[in-house]
Amino acid sequence: LERFTVQEKITYILELLDTTESIIFETLFTNDRCREEIIVTFLAVLELTKQKVIRIYQVQEFGSIYLKRWQEA
Repeated sequence: LERFTVQEKITYILELLDTTESIIFETLFTNDRCREEIIVTFLAVLELTKQKVIRIYQVQEFGSIYLKRWQEA
């Protein structure tokens, strides 16, 4: 059973955002995702959003959820 931590997921998300402009939320999970991974990933996304490190958005209603680095206007 693989364990996940919020800090590991935060690091993983930030590393991905170093190589691409945006990420689709669903791609943050392993192929054999479990409830724990989903919860820990969601908490990592919430923490990064709270700290204004990333922004979460949808292009269309019920569409994919995207993450990108926060940029001041």
